[in-house]
Amino acid sequence: MDELLECDIQTYRLTAWADDGGEAAQFSILPSCCYFACQNIGETMAYTQAICKAISGYTYDEFCQLDDVNYISEVKNYNEMFNPCKHLFYADPFIGVEEVAALPTYPAEYEKISAQLKPLCKRKSEYSYLFKTMYSLSRFLEYKSYMVEELYFAYKNKDKDALSVALTRVKMSIPRLDAFMKAYEKQWRTECKELGFEVQQIRMHGLKARLQYAVKRLDAYLKGEVDSIEELEEMKYFQPLTEGEYRGRLYHMYLANVTYGKF
Repeated sequence: MDELLECDIQTYRLTAWADDGGEAAQFSILPSCCYFACQNIGETMAYTQAICKAISGYTYDEFCQLDDVNYISEVKNYNEMFNPCKHLFYADPFIGVEEVAALPTYPAEYEKISAQLKPLCKRKSEYSYLFKTMYSLSRFLEYKSYMVEELYFAYKNKDKDALSVALTRVKMSIPRLDAFMKAYEKQWRTECKELGFEVQQIRMHGLKARLQYAVKRLDAYLKGEVDSIEELEEMKYFQPLTEGEYRGRLYHMYLANVTYGKF
């Protein structure tokens, strides 16, 4: 927008895309629309905050907190497109898809994000459902975000106590995934036609099935019913992270995040 104003471009079009199944909420772009509209007529950021609040019941800054699930650790100052919440959400608990290790600080970071989103869910607004969806996503990621690494390193270190703790966290993640799917269904049916929701259901219930299967396999291993977990025997290469640099997956497509296998 700054470049448009600087070059005195009078005509432009602001677009929104529904790629990869249209999983993002239709109204998640509302603050961007307010920003562009207000900048177009030369208004201040304070005016933008007020307009957004008048339209939605949330200020511009409050509405932008919907994206906090993507602003974790080393990505906070990253200026390119990214949505780590997607690959952290869909990454298979055993196989994974990440070329870099998630940080052990992620669960605590998501706990903080959940705490910030929770009061916004209670706002009397026709858009409060958006905050309920992202709150439930953040709650799930409190368990899921570091799960791949937690399971892998506990298994590789032959630390059955740590693996038992990790198993408990996998079990606890499943009800939170159910809560997210319930919130997401309400969001979809508020904004969209039924056609297309089957895509999201298949994906999310596929994730749930993998979590349930992981519980079964881990439980059998810890009870001594099997000698190994084949997927965790495979060597994983996690690149070291450089402070301030985000080198995780920038892929926005489901098939690039769910598994190394092919569909």
